[in-house]
This record gives sequence, C-alpha cells and structure tokens, in this order.
Amino acid sequence: MELVRIYKIKELAQEFNESPKIQTRGRDVILSYDYEQDTGEYAWKSIIFVETIAYRVSKMSCVGEDVLKSYNSISEVKYSQWLNEIKASYRGSQKFEYKHYLIFFDEYGTYEFIAKNLIVDSGNRS
Repeated sequence: MELVRIYKIKELAQEFNESPKIQTRGRDVILSYDYEQDTGEYAWKSIIFVETIAYRVSKMSCVGEDVLKSYNSISEVKYSQWLNEIKASYRGSQKFEYKHYLIFFDEYGTYEFIAKNLIVDSGNRS
C-alpha cells in the first residue's frame, strides 16, 4: 500500500468537539467533521465521496503505522488490496473507475472510501 496525499485538511482532528459523521445521499457518502472557528464557536465542513460503492471506518486501535502519515489529509491508496478485491467482484454496468481514498483522524481512526471522485466542501455550517 502506498499513500499519495491529494488534499491537506487544515482543521486538526485533535480539536474536534464531536466525532466525524457519515451520511449517505443517493450514491454519494458525506463525511462531516466539526472544527473550532476563530470566534471559538464550532462549525462543520464536509467531504463528499462521489458514487461510493464501499466505505469502512477503523478505530485507532486497529490502525497500522503506515497510515499515520495520512494524518488530517485525504490520501489516495495506490496498490490497494481492498480496491482489488472489490474490482474482482464488481458486476456493475459502468467501467470500473473507482479509487481508494483514506483519511486518518487521530483518535477517531481511519475513514476509507471506494469512490469515483471527491468534493471538498469548504462551506462553514454551524
């Protein structure tokens, strides 16, 4: 497994007030996290994983050292065993153009997604 950082998240997981939240909207999966604003109040940001076909969360106690370098970043996992397993059993009608994305949020563990793309929502929502 090789991690290639594609986006640095500036808000630090160690300052989260709540655990990150996952919700689905159609075939997209949305990962939301809170952060402290300059005013001291908390707001939420989201990352939308487009056309997600699988996702998983691993607690900190199950995370290997190889993912630590992906702290507070979105990384693409190259040579992913999980992606290869899903591709081998894929029976969809569209071409398999999915990627394996990984985020390590410190004590909250890793959040992984098999999706076609992602959108980082920079909007601040209280």
